[in-house]
Amino acid sequence: MAWFIKIESALPQPLRVILMGVGQVIFCGNAVSGFIFLVAFCAYDVMTGLAAIVGAISSTAAASVFKSAKSDISAGLYGFNGTLTGVGLWTFLAHAPQLWLYIILAAMLSSVVFAMIRKIPFGIPPAAAPFVLTSWIFILAAPTFDPTLDPGHDLRTADPGLSIPDSSQSIVSEGVPPGMWPTLLIKGVSQIFLVDSFATGILILIGVAVISLRSSLLLGGGALCGSLVAALLDADHHAIGIGLYGFNAGLAAIAVGQVFLKPDAKSAFLAILASMLTPALQIGLSQILVPVGLPVLAAPFLSVLWAILFVTGQWKRYQSRFKKSTESA
Repeated sequence: MAWFIKIESALPQPLRVILMGVGQVIFCGNAVSGFIFLVAFCAYDVMTGLAAIVGAISSTAAASVFKSAKSDISAGLYGFNGTLTGVGLWTFLAHAPQLWLYIILAAMLSSVVFAMIRKIPFGIPPAAAPFVLTSWIFILAAPTFDPTLDPGHDLRTADPGLSIPDSSQSIVSEGVPPGMWPTLLIKGVSQIFLVDSFATGILILIGVAVISLRSSLLLGGGALCGSLVAALLDADHHAIGIGLYGFNAGLAAIAVGQVFLKPDAKSAFLAILASMLTPALQIGLSQILVPVGLPVLAAPFLSVLWAILFVTGQWKRYQSRFKKSTESA
């Protein structure tokens, strides 16, 4: 028995489920990784960590109320989108007291969206889609109904924001010095949690390595690759420097190279390809979404993941596996 499983077994069931939900943010279905990830949130900002906790509890509770499969709830599958949704609203909306109510409602809605996507006949993996869709809805709608939630600034200047590519600030002409690579890697990883922090990025890599060293290498390598490709594409200097073109690439690399495809040499190659495609797609999506007041979030990762699963024919494999899991639940 792995050491982290022994620790999990000693935890109360409710706490274990919540921590596993936080761990599933980066496909780590164990409480130890989830705890490390919570520490990573709090290392940046305690209130951000609290938003993550409130989101995880709310989405998991909603899944229980709506009587979702107990096996899915226990595995934390209804916790990670709520975790990210809580942090997303805390990041992109003003910090009025009522924001906590919106976080709870949005996190609960993410569980509903997760269940709905899983019922789609194609059997696509929801991944972070509920977080993206729910966050977009609330970022657009909440300030309309409650002006006190309007952050009062353009998303392009938010921290973390999402800069629209600007070749005048590009670093491609000078190249990316190797000494800057660790920064791009670590901050690219930290932006999965919507934060710009060395400590957070390092803790995330440690939390993933608890489950799999290969996963941690894919995550870090994908984040670095995405940032370097963004530099070659003349993306905004500031956005690259704080990791905004690394996190989608890192998520795509670990999803393709470890989670949804068989972890072998072929999937490793596809993981590299996925990490190269995501920054290009992110640049295109940013031109559409940012001007209307929406952050890109994990949309590039989702698009690349679904496309690769479809092109490689693994969509049917996932659908078959999903059908068996629902039948046995």
